[in-house]
Amino acid sequence: RRRLLALEEYSDLGSGFNIAMRDLDIRGAGDILGAEQSGFVNEVGFEMYNKILNEAVRELKETEFSDLFRDTKFAPDLPETTVEFDYSALLPSDYVTDSVERLNLYRRLSGTADEQELDDWRDEVADRFGPLPESARNLVSATRIKILAAQLWLEKVTIRSGRMWLQCPDHATDTGARFYEEGGLQHLMTRLESEFPGRYQLLQKDKAIRFVIMDIADPQAALELLRGLQPDPSPGSGSRTGTTGSETPNTPDPESAGARKTADERAHRTRAIHQK
Repeated sequence: RRRLLALEEYSDLGSGFNIAMRDLDIRGAGDILGAEQSGFVNEVGFEMYNKILNEAVRELKETEFSDLFRDTKFAPDLPETTVEFDYSALLPSDYVTDSVERLNLYRRLSGTADEQELDDWRDEVADRFGPLPESARNLVSATRIKILAAQLWLEKVTIRSGRMWLQCPDHATDTGARFYEEGGLQHLMTRLESEFPGRYQLLQKDKAIRFVIMDIADPQAALELLRGLQPDPSPGSGSRTGTTGSETPNTPDPESAGARKTADERAHRTRAIHQK
């Protein structure tokens, strides 16, 4: 009966995906690695089920089947960075009128892993529904900020009143351990000192460490700053973020060297306090 109701509800052309999703909810996704054919997707949701499944498969590859994947280098799981700002960021109902289609677009957007996938999503939406309105452009900017901040292992980004707060992860978490042990905090402080001197403050309350960056007029300004904080694409290259190829590579910069030294010292002090 539930399957018949699903067929009756999704009778329009192109509704095959919706029917398949409803059928998946009805019967469950099943135990893909075993013989059972009923799962718990209805209880935890399709997205969460996929996440749990991927984590389980990766754990098996790294433990029981590690011999088969010994030459495979697994990319680290980036954090689920939260982005907050005062701008409206959504797909308006008068832009994408079908609620199911909007939900599908949101689901695909949440799964974008890099800027290229985000650009493909944006181009497809513009091609299907026309030029993006301001709120949709803000939604793209928020997702881009999330991607760039996650690559820096940041837990949360808040943009409000001309400022941007970058919250570092808790040291007690796996993400925090990787962030501090692999020099994430030191990298941020070095970049901020060399690229944006005098525009930031370092705040620490209890175990929470935050950077507050001034003069952030809009999401685009936040994006430019986050791009400037990204690690260099290749160690040893002489170019700096935002520079042109005409600059002389490997030219010593006393001012930048001094900024890096200052940032390193502050990072070491902050890390020592944080670990206590």
